[in-house]
Amino acid sequence: MVAQARRWGKRGAPWKISKAGLGRAQCRQTRSLAEAMAVLSVGVFQTAGQEVNMLLNVDDFGCVPDGRCLERVSIRAVSPELSAADGTLRPSDVGNNIAIPGAVDLVATISELLRRKDVARASMQAGSTAMIAVLTPDEGFFQADLHQGQRITVAGAGPAGGTLVSDVVNVTSRTTLELADSAATTVTDSLAILNRRDRVGLSDYARATAVDVTVDLAGRVVTDARMTVGQRGLESPTAGFSSLDLGKPVTIRAAGRLVTTIQAVSSSTQVTLAAPAQRAVTDGPADVWKTDSRPGFQQLLAALGSPRGAVGGHPLRPWCVRLHPDPQGSEHPVGSARLERPDESEAMGGRAGCDGDPAHAGPGPAWP
Repeated sequence: MVAQARRWGKRGAPWKISKAGLGRAQCRQTRSLAEAMAVLSVGVFQTAGQEVNMLLNVDDFGCVPDGRCLERVSIRAVSPELSAADGTLRPSDVGNNIAIPGAVDLVATISELLRRKDVARASMQAGSTAMIAVLTPDEGFFQADLHQGQRITVAGAGPAGGTLVSDVVNVTSRTTLELADSAATTVTDSLAILNRRDRVGLSDYARATAVDVTVDLAGRVVTDARMTVGQRGLESPTAGFSSLDLGKPVTIRAAGRLVTTIQAVSSSTQVTLAAPAQRAVTDGPADVWKTDSRPGFQQLLAALGSPRGAVGGHPLRPWCVRLHPDPQGSEHPVGSARLERPDESEAMGGRAGCDGDPAHAGPGPAWP
């Protein structure tokens, strides 16, 4: 189909969207990925037994197209002086908001275990490495390809009745596991939690990729942690994450974003910010905007996510437009976009969904 979309900087420009597969769209690339992501959202709803595509314009929800992206900015640690190599700073930027990925640390908490399996009725004998569980088909049985090598905690089976933290060495049957460590205390009908040991989900996502950073996990320190921009997953091959880590605060060096305002413009390449950077950034992106369009965009997302009321009372299935800018840069006008259904199961990595702020650190929402 051919849809009319109100695009940042130019209204009424056509977007050509095909229905092949998930659909593809060709669009004129904007200066800011954050701006581009806030262009439109497409929904599919059922009416009279037929699936119908629709398009909503974000500026109908009060979003204002006054943001842009600075492609190459640099700032020193503990300095408010920012330079833009592309020379696109303007006198009118005084008072505008600016967001710089990587210029501050990311502070979050460990909020989610991956591949988690809860066993409500687990038993162990003191001195034994065998854990026997009472499981039903609905709960799911142990499987070697899923559970062998996972981290596990068994409540009350540790020293002095504390929690036993160990690893699954072997799946000996559908209801029995062999652990790397023996129980110090006999337990019956105890809670056991299995999870992936090298990756957890945080309460916030990375605005910049961080590699081989040191993270204090409140009791142990890992030096091989990493996060990927736009994802909530914290990885560490040596961390041995377990259920005891849930709720722990973590700080990821240079994975956050500095959000402040432009206090003064010295030239087209130099400005002074209202707040200094915590970390240095060299030739990185930054977003500049005046109006915070997140409330309006959240209203649009809420309308798409609502089972009724958004489109004449018809149930609506949400989609998002995920842009893939031309790698040669913004001077090449054509980029591509893919219409994809958000997948909550992949919120920790791989693909991103449609809620939260943009990974690119702009003012409008896009990815978790």
